[in-house]
Amino acid sequence: MDFTVGHTALLDLMFTAEHTDDPSAELHALGHESLPAVARLIGEGQRTGDVRPGDPARLAQVAFSAVHGLATLAVASLLDDTPLPEATEPALDVLPAGLRPGR
Repeated sequence: MDFTVGHTALLDLMFTAEHTDDPSAELHALGHESLPAVARLIGEGQRTGDVRPGDPARLAQVAFSAVHGLATLAVASLLDDTPLPEATEPALDVLPAGLRPGR
């Protein structure tokens, strides 16, 4: 998370360049690799019994959105006076807890 806040231009580039009027096919493909990678990890966790059942792609969207949303709020200085580590710690506790089986 600290990397993201320290490199805001890179965050902007990563999540806006593919939405330009004419993104290259390669840029578009690269922009869509992160969610499938997370979905594969979630699928592996499901196979080992460490992650709750469900569509791995949907669970990946939730996980990715939580982390990306927190980074976006931090970059936009919308965490009020909460230091980034204090905002990140509960997010990284709650997210895995929600992915565990039995939830």
